[in-house]
Amino acid sequence: MVSVPLSILGVSVLGASCFAAKNVKEKRKEKHNGGPSASANESIPNFEYEELESATNYFDQSNKLGLGESGSAYKAVLSDGTTVAIKRLSNNPMQSMDAVLKDVDLISGIQHPNLVQLLGYSIKGSEILLVYEYVPNESLDHFLGIANKPILSWDMRKNIIVGTAKGLAYLHQESIIHGDIKQRNILLDENFTAKVADFGLARFFQEGGTRVGTADGRNLGYLAPERHIRGNSTEKADIYSFGMLIIDIVTGKGTAPFLRNVGCSLQTFITKGELSCQIWSFYLSDNLAECVDPKLRGKFPKRDALRVLNIGLVCAQASDELRPPMSKVVKMLTDGNCAIPPPPHPAPFDL
Repeated sequence: MVSVPLSILGVSVLGASCFAAKNVKEKRKEKHNGGPSASANESIPNFEYEELESATNYFDQSNKLGLGESGSAYKAVLSDGTTVAIKRLSNNPMQSMDAVLKDVDLISGIQHPNLVQLLGYSIKGSEILLVYEYVPNESLDHFLGIANKPILSWDMRKNIIVGTAKGLAYLHQESIIHGDIKQRNILLDENFTAKVADFGLARFFQEGGTRVGTADGRNLGYLAPERHIRGNSTEKADIYSFGMLIIDIVTGKGTAPFLRNVGCSLQTFITKGELSCQIWSFYLSDNLAECVDPKLRGKFPKRDALRVLNIGLVCAQASDELRPPMSKVVKMLTDGNCAIPPPPHPAPFDL
């Protein structure tokens, strides 16, 4: 069975301040050995803790899907035969139970084919379990730059890029900031359709003292220059990360290693807000096609590849004001007649 990293297995419910204010109907009661328990909106199932515990074989290591910043995830089969992924959240003293329930309620209403779906929850004492749809394929990072993995065709890469863009645009439409766009947070289903996961983490980890994406140095290259200074997540920072993700998918490499390989130091990239020195030089010399993953062996439509890379450059530019909104990015990706502005030179970012 394919192992799926935790960090991509679901939607965080711990970023209430990232969401638009809504009226939430809540109910609270005491149960489970005297510990506090609560209910969110009646529209989302409140599973019995014991049922989920049993479905994971009491959180047996053989069912563990991964370990991430917010806790552990397990594969589970419910009593009706449905296979799901259960996230066992780490204790978070920063959040009240009311705040958690509001987030559960809000996220339960987020449904889009390119977003991982929250199916239910369970609370016992201070422990919170979240139930998500189970996505059978691995995350995107298991198919880029990894030996002995199937090579993603150009059509598959383009569909993943477009699907991710649509999912992110929907989140922004709902006033939800993702805060941690990267390869590991893009799940691929049985048809290699992209499903964005782990949105809403940014605020939670900032309050908890850990900046999302910095726990693993490999993720630094995804963060917008302003986030390295101010730390706050914004829609524009999401767009920057998405631009870097496009470059990853087209080149077939990880962002931070790619920057090092082309002679643009990661420290310079972080402090100056420069994109990839090499990709920019290829853009100026009209040789962007040389950046496309050599594993494709030239089997890709050059014009389309250049257009997609150009969109990546436009999204991942130092000035947040010049980055287009995700709705516009989707249009540029799906409408060949939609004009793409030339990306400005990646000017130094003022500290």
